[in-house]
Amino acid sequence: MCSTHRSAYWLPNQILLIKSVEQLPILYTPTYEPPCEADLNAAWSYVSLETALPQSLCKLRWSIIRWSYLKIHQLMRDHRVPRCTLESHPQTRKYLDGNLNFLYPLLDDFTDEDIASHVHRRFDKIFDVKNQASMEMVDLWLRTREKPRLCNEHCKGWNENDVSCLYDQVKEMSLTYQKVDDEIPSTSGGCPMKGNDDIMCISSDSEEE
Repeated sequence: MCSTHRSAYWLPNQILLIKSVEQLPILYTPTYEPPCEADLNAAWSYVSLETALPQSLCKLRWSIIRWSYLKIHQLMRDHRVPRCTLESHPQTRKYLDGNLNFLYPLLDDFTDEDIASHVHRRFDKIFDVKNQASMEMVDLWLRTREKPRLCNEHCKGWNENDVSCLYDQVKEMSLTYQKVDDEIPSTSGGCPMKGNDDIMCISSDSEEE
């Protein structure tokens, strides 16, 4: 089986890890208070026993799966990549196959900071959306930004209606470019290991997992 085809599906050891974690809500359920350290250690000991892997490796592999799941939902939430594209792409389809449905509570309140930077870069590169503004972002910027009577030296003396028209044109162009990007996503992958904030960068699609 080629690597591209293989990465579209969970490996047996990944499924075992996911199912083991699913049995222990303490490892993924959001809480207001940090869980007891002893309870966490006991939970990871169970996962380690079930998967026959060291706790440290279980934690690392699970973190990558969780980060990737959140990133994919972020791409959908911000309207950067349509769900149908993510469901068909070989590097994202498995995250939407139902095996991670127990993580739905995480989707209620998560931010970009909850996702590791190397996971952001990996999926942004795959779909070429790193510097792309979402529809809501464009609309918010254009509609809530203060429109002064004399905006700056480039439009000094313009009629206010002309300035509003320019805003609408910019919005239309931005959304047009986004639509093209959504319809033709990049198929290139990768997981760059640059930056001091990355202790380790391992793709959840790698054979080692």
